Amino acid sequence: MGGLLAIGALLIFPAGIAEDDPTERRLPVLRVVLICAAIALLSCASVLAGPAVKCALIAAAVGAFVIMLRIDREAMAPLLPSDAFSLRSPTGAGLWMVLLLSVAYSPLGIYVPLFLQRLHGLEPLPAGYMVAGASLA
Repeated sequence: MGGLLAIGALLIFPAGIAEDDPTERRLPVLRVVLICAAIALLSCASVLAGPAVKCALIAAAVGAFVIMLRIDREAMAPLLPSDAFSLRSPTGAGLWMVLLLSVAYSPLGIYVPLFLQRLHGLEPLPAGYMVAGASLA
């Protein structure tokens, strides 16, 4: 899917930049690599068993994302809004809310079926359907 998206972008977007455009748009390779590194580090942390290694990988992922934010705030063409993740602005507070809500919602697929089975006596299939319905909603 990523390859199809890349081919589509090459076909849709113009190959060159107009001569009168004062700002040259370059691909933000470092920022994209830092985002991908943060995702890869978190993915590695999720499958490893040692708590010290997990903590180190999570800290490295957070560090990579913070470095990306600092570079992005000084860029001519930022990927994120200038006040991204700043608690002093509505945009930053909204981004924190979206991030924390997604973190809070992710374990529900594991624990809600168990909760429904243990506390309410549902069978596994209806409990799974209820979680799937909540995700669909």
